[in-house]
Amino acid sequence: MAPAAPDIINAWPPPAVLDPQLFMAARRGGSERLKEQLLLRNDGDQQGGPAAATATTTAQVILEVDRPPAAAPLLDLLDGVTGNEGDSLLHVVAACGGGGGQDFLDCAKTIYRARSGLLVARNNRGDTPLHCAAGAGNASMISCIVGLAAAGGAVTTTVTEFLRMRNKCGETALHQAVRAGSKASMDKLMSVDPELATVPSEADEGNTTSPLYLAISLGKEDIAEHLIQKSNGKLSCSGPGGRNVLHAAVTRRKGTCTDFIPRI
Repeated sequence: MAPAAPDIINAWPPPAVLDPQLFMAARRGGSERLKEQLLLRNDGDQQGGPAAATATTTAQVILEVDRPPAAAPLLDLLDGVTGNEGDSLLHVVAACGGGGGQDFLDCAKTIYRARSGLLVARNNRGDTPLHCAAGAGNASMISCIVGLAAAGGAVTTTVTEFLRMRNKCGETALHQAVRAGSKASMDKLMSVDPELATVPSEADEGNTTSPLYLAISLGKEDIAEHLIQKSNGKLSCSGPGGRNVLHAAVTRRKGTCTDFIPRI
């Protein structure tokens, strides 16, 4: 029997490409520009051109984005993703807002109001926008996204389940915060779910890598220590291939790594 064709070949229709002007507005944190672009394209879809939108005020833009009759063409517009990573517009904002500027937060809220389902959308790696915010070390964006999730809308699970969503590597947003070395981001995540560091657990099948194992294997002893303190010792020690954090510490050959492991 011939081998199955790759999923990407069988995928049809192919995903829409993210509008370049929307992409640039999101990447630069241009919240006002983003609102304008959303309205211009929405008006163009409905009326045959954007001319009437050019003089629209910011307040009117927000109303237009939220207005039910505008929903159908706007949803089609926001279905676009980037070509390489498969990032939605919300992924782009979350990943680029590392400076924590208010404009990026406003962009995220504008996108959410227009398409709340993007909050749980996954890119080609299985990352949600929360993963991207944590990977950028952006504690403010994490607070914003978690706040939107807590408010309801597209997130039908609990906030804890939302925080524990895992990508294709089995990693939560906490793993990304660890990788970024951002204690502030870790604190934001674990203030909502104090036991987030238990995911994935030793009981999970496959090559699971816990946040603590990741921290130690990367040589981030201060991050590992912070994880232990913040979680009050309620955390997973699992690593890939049946290994655990002690294996990672020995591999790193760092005496400081093994000093605090007995306290777990």
